[in-house]
Amino acid sequence: MGQVRAASQAAKRNLAAVEDCSYDAFLQIGTYCSVAEYTSKPTFVYIDHDLPSLVQLDPRMRGTSMNAPYVRRRIAHEKSVLESCARIFTFSEWCKERVAQDYDIRPNRIECVGAGSNIDESLLTSVPDYGAGHAVMVGFDFERKGGREVLSAFGRVRSQLPSARLTIVGGIPAGELGPGVVVTGKITGPFAQQHIGAILASASLYVMPSLFEPFGIAFLEAMAAGLPCIGANGCAMPEIIGESGAIVPAGDADSLARSMFELLSDPLACRQLGLAARTRYKQRYGWGKAATRIRHTIQATVAGVELTAS
Repeated sequence: MGQVRAASQAAKRNLAAVEDCSYDAFLQIGTYCSVAEYTSKPTFVYIDHDLPSLVQLDPRMRGTSMNAPYVRRRIAHEKSVLESCARIFTFSEWCKERVAQDYDIRPNRIECVGAGSNIDESLLTSVPDYGAGHAVMVGFDFERKGGREVLSAFGRVRSQLPSARLTIVGGIPAGELGPGVVVTGKITGPFAQQHIGAILASASLYVMPSLFEPFGIAFLEAMAAGLPCIGANGCAMPEIIGESGAIVPAGDADSLARSMFELLSDPLACRQLGLAARTRYKQRYGWGKAATRIRHTIQATVAGVELTAS
């Protein structure tokens, strides 16, 4: 519970620093602390997953029991935080459903507001090279993001499509890489967004079949860049990608290889799905849209307007 104590102390200090300011409500990100303990104003929370989903689904938590004392304390704390908030904002409908189910919270207290690209959208306007046979994966936690399956699948794709290429950004796989694979490592510095944007613009396809992916902002960045995406059939990935890409069973390199080959060998299909992905992003996602939804709900709550389920 050390992180909880540290977050609570920081929240208390920060709230004390603004006690003389005029404000109507507080929005907190995550559930480590309970802002409601330190203010009489309405509080709101914004999350992409809850703790039960993390413990039950994240492979890094394998062997961790939901009945372990530490887990039970953290879950009890999170439940208390969520119940103290006037409204719970989630990145996805998947998260909304998990919170309602795991904590027995009425769905009309939970609102899915979406999320946006962490890369400046103006850097994602180029037309991708759909005929390049180039797949891209971006993710630091290589194994959780399905990196092993991507490498295995790409090896099979490359045997059928010798010109195919794979670029991995962030995570660095162990062992020898096969032909056609480039690993950039973590891209940092003042021009990191431009660099990643250029890599996406050179691609035909984005692939990240994560074993556990609470949301996956990297999918939004690829979709904003006009790339069809391949994700796994867990968490919010099917919800994000919809009909603008492909969904495969998590951990299934054979299915992944088939989907990658079908798209990389068909530039027209890549283009059609990529344009659909960009349209889907523009219609559903973006930080401006998420902020507008959050602001509307907070203003309505402060004004005493009764909100209906979203």
